[in-house]
Amino acid sequence: MNATIREAGEQDFAAIGQLFFETVRSVNLLDYTPQQVAAWAPAVWSEEDCRRRLVGQVVLVAMEQDILVGFITIERDGHIDFLFVHKDRQRQGIGSALLGRAIELARGWSLSGVFTESSITAKALFERHGFVVTKPEDVVRHGVTLRRYRMAKKF
Repeated sequence: MNATIREAGEQDFAAIGQLFFETVRSVNLLDYTPQQVAAWAPAVWSEEDCRRRLVGQVVLVAMEQDILVGFITIERDGHIDFLFVHKDRQRQGIGSALLGRAIELARGWSLSGVFTESSITAKALFERHGFVVTKPEDVVRHGVTLRRYRMAKKF
């Protein structure tokens, strides 16, 4: 992996919204139907929508030169809300690097563990990092049901 990881700045929010949309609409088609991905990501987040959605979270970005190739968010209680890697940069260690950095932050905050709600697509990545499924669940987005997994990792 040639990316550097840093905390997101104001200049990153438009690219985060675009990356989220493109990743869900392409990569997640491996595990979800076209109707499900359309409900999950109906439109690209505007820069302001992205800021509003991620407020209160620590947002880390993976950058290759000036190109955003991934991001992760973590809340002070250990909740990992988002972990997405650019559709053209899958399986190159970026997700693992971002997850590792978020776990380091959580340990630095003296938490006893971290938790997330993982997509089917990301479940194996979390499992490789020691997360276990605590509960499968179905959520409804725009009238469409999607399967996800509550997962946790204890320290």
